[in-house]
Amino acid sequence: MGLFNKLVVATLPAVPKPVVRYFANRYVAGETLEDAVRCVRQLNCEGVCATLDVLGEDITNEQEAIASQEQSIEVLHAIANEGLDSNLSIKLTSLGLKLCKALCADNVLEILKVAERYNNFVRFDMEDASCTSDTISIFQDLQKEYSRIGVVLQARMRRSEDDVKALMKYKTNFRLCKGIYREPSTVAFQGKRDVQQNFIKLLEMMLKNKCYVGIAMHDSMLIDVAYRLSRN
Repeated sequence: MGLFNKLVVATLPAVPKPVVRYFANRYVAGETLEDAVRCVRQLNCEGVCATLDVLGEDITNEQEAIASQEQSIEVLHAIANEGLDSNLSIKLTSLGLKLCKALCADNVLEILKVAERYNNFVRFDMEDASCTSDTISIFQDLQKEYSRIGVVLQARMRRSEDDVKALMKYKTNFRLCKGIYREPSTVAFQGKRDVQQNFIKLLEMMLKNKCYVGIAMHDSMLIDVAYRLSRN
């Protein structure tokens, strides 16, 4: 987490909740699981499937990581009990990745056991560059036993092409996004056009190898290209 991001996290408790809610409403389903269930049910009524993600990447100890694991499992129970068309996304830092990789892997495993019981799908979100190798490593280890999992890759990252090559031979389920983290030029493309071109390149690689790809973007040009590629 960069210095600016840490500053934002540190000052958020002092910001009035109505202000935070005003800016977060577009991106956050709510403060409670009940809020999230209500939001997903509405989306389902509109013909849209969903993925739910428990926020909380800024954990500081093992107890918080375990609590995050338990909250993710609660989400899986709620999806099943409410009959929602939704799966689960997880951020590995919220499950202890920065504290201890083994702790994180154990927490993820507990989540996957419950997801398998419900025949649901779990997506491994991708975070900043310091997390990429460990996220992919844990994903690959668990991919051997659990088939209903997928991972996010970021077109901004220079290493993503090599990651696609390593993962696509297992017909990995991908979600491809542009990436939002501020990274140095040594590890990430900086220009918008470079990111767009790499996005298209990675998407072509995935589709040509008949991998499932969830395409995540707001860029109208990329949406058009992605649609044409998916039709070929």
